[in-house]
Amino acid sequence: MKRLIFIIILPPIFLSLISCSDSKEWVEMAISETGCMNPWDDYHTEKKDETEAVKAYLKDQDIFTKKVSFEQYSDGPFCMSCACPTGFMVVIQIHETDVEKALEIGFNLRGSEEQ
Repeated sequence: MKRLIFIIILPPIFLSLISCSDSKEWVEMAISETGCMNPWDDYHTEKKDETEAVKAYLKDQDIFTKKVSFEQYSDGPFCMSCACPTGFMVVIQIHETDVEKALEIGFNLRGSEEQ
């Protein structure tokens, strides 16, 4: 009888432990930041910094971000036009199922971005 209870209870416990693990595959993507033509520029508020603005923009695009960071890739010189790059790369970490959506809005897989 004890063995039967063990056999009945063990599989659900085992499956619940497996389902709690972080099985998501995260992908890093990046885009070059511009002076003032970034799609997340409209998401700035007094309380939102650049990182929060990027997260809010991506959320509106149905893309969940695990992490957003900025990495400097160039010291310049830079032009003053809105379309000119700032020398910073916006790096996001997203779930692999959101890669196509991120590609559609201009992000590139990390390592393949054009600078």
